[in-house]
Amino acid sequence: MLNDIYPDVRQYLLVPYAQPPVGDLRWQSPQKLKKMNRRFDSTRYGPACPQYVSSYDSIWTEYSPTALLYSLGGSRTEGSTAWFTAEKTVYPKVRSLDETSLTLLNVRAAVEWVYENIESFGGNKDNIMLWAQSQGAVLTHLYTLAFPDNPLATKFGILSQPPSVIIKLTTTADVYADFDIIAKALGCNYGSDAMAELECMRKVSWVRISEFIRRYTASPSISFSSHIPDEKYIFADEPARYAARKVAPGPAIRSNVDRESASTNFTAAALTEQE
Repeated sequence: MLNDIYPDVRQYLLVPYAQPPVGDLRWQSPQKLKKMNRRFDSTRYGPACPQYVSSYDSIWTEYSPTALLYSLGGSRTEGSTAWFTAEKTVYPKVRSLDETSLTLLNVRAAVEWVYENIESFGGNKDNIMLWAQSQGAVLTHLYTLAFPDNPLATKFGILSQPPSVIIKLTTTADVYADFDIIAKALGCNYGSDAMAELECMRKVSWVRISEFIRRYTASPSISFSSHIPDEKYIFADEPARYAARKVAPGPAIRSNVDRESASTNFTAAALTEQE
């Protein structure tokens, strides 16, 4: 399908790269797609990942991305692209999970799918650029450190990356406390039985989970925008990784976007963008 604005661009707006994370696959490592004969209508975007959608406009609601492999951040209103992570997504901090870096593993699954299949779409598997903004930039940054020897992508774009989102284990009493608070509030209080808590939460509607996080104002506060260093994919001492050259090779753009949010004040927007 050709892009209406850029006629030389071929776009495929709905291409699944892993099994849907529903049921027992919720909060599990991404699973490869099973072989199927199903046809997908890739002339339109598929459903977005579960998230709370507000009336707030972000730059991604005004401009549709056109190419590359995107990991979009933004604030709750991203819509959907080839793959993305919302800033209000629950980064699972669950005691009974074998992996705590699921969002990063989702990135890896998407890159692997592109690497394995892009030639069927006329692309070059040795010329993949992983491009990201905001929380997506965090994941792309973490990706370069997690897969230094076999990144599959050869170029990286890291825009508007927030400050470090790695949890400091030395100053955090319980990295799993935030998930426990939600579980107890939604009827999944199983005390020290972490597996029972997880199984219960897998049955809770994502709408209830999203709404609880959005409305929660009690103390202690909760946050799911930070990552637990597992020293397998996410590392507490990033400077040491750089010093040891344990980072993906290839050029990378690191910068900030000039206009983070959409605005109806066109004069202010023009000044901001130096138009």
